[in-house]
Amino acid sequence: MHPIFLYYPMDVPSKQVSELPFPIFQEGEHYFFILPAENEKVIQEMHVIGQFFHYHQWYHVMFPLLNSHQQLITPIGKDKYMLCYARKKNPNFTYDLAQFHKVGSLFPYQVTNMNHYGNWKKLWIQKIDQHEAMYQKFMQHRPVNGLLREYIDFFPYVLGVAENAIQYLTVTEKAGNFTGNDQSTFTFGRYNNQLESEFINVSELVADHPVRDIAEWMRPQLFAEQRLYEGWNSFGRSYIEQIPLSSFGWNLLFSRLLFPIHIFDIFEKLYENNFELTHFYYLPIDEYERYEKNLQYFFSTAIEQQERDGIQLDWL
Repeated sequence: MHPIFLYYPMDVPSKQVSELPFPIFQEGEHYFFILPAENEKVIQEMHVIGQFFHYHQWYHVMFPLLNSHQQLITPIGKDKYMLCYARKKNPNFTYDLAQFHKVGSLFPYQVTNMNHYGNWKKLWIQKIDQHEAMYQKFMQHRPVNGLLREYIDFFPYVLGVAENAIQYLTVTEKAGNFTGNDQSTFTFGRYNNQLESEFINVSELVADHPVRDIAEWMRPQLFAEQRLYEGWNSFGRSYIEQIPLSSFGWNLLFSRLLFPIHIFDIFEKLYENNFELTHFYYLPIDEYERYEKNLQYFFSTAIEQQERDGIQLDWL
């Protein structure tokens, strides 16, 4: 038995069903998740958000429980934990992204600690500043192996694309053209088909514009030859039938796809390993060229056909 259950007014679950990535216990249809706890204000929002989703019958969204002292964080020794609760999703019900966003848009309170809506520009500038500092550091690194040389040559181009994405975002925000579908909802920090999982970890959610999830669904498919077009015909059209995108939404979607967060992710792995894991990491320069071509095609076919304010991308 995990000692955390001593601090909650409940019977100890009868069995443990998993240990990694965190302990999971089960009692009938009820599941309990033991997660490390850090920011109390964020966890308070998680508690309210999770209860909100349960009220709307999304019972597989995990949320932190109050312990016997009406606290969400439980100290055990030198560590702090939270005990989260959920039930498995109903196999007889279809959970799609549009439905998830519709429910999230009904949230009646202002999200503060888990809010990213309207903050993309600030966060992207911070990301660029961090990577420019690392670039200057590794420019002085010796010896220079092949992977580091590729990075040194490739980084200025990626930096230019990132700056163009910020420029495009700035123009998009100034143009406006909002509709009711542009209001904040709950999205995933980085959508990776979490709706197909048995549970949704509330700690992965942020308040943001719904195109955040659409962009992250599309991003890996832009590296492939034909997957985007096939997938968009099913996923994209189904979503837009339920939640049409405004002119602002289409352009916001493109700006997020343009910002090379996936390349920055690779850079960060290389920083962590000092550019030594050459057998496990490489710079997908050829794949990125395909990504840009597919993105340009998507821009010219899906976005330019919408009502837009004539934002041009001659540099792509």
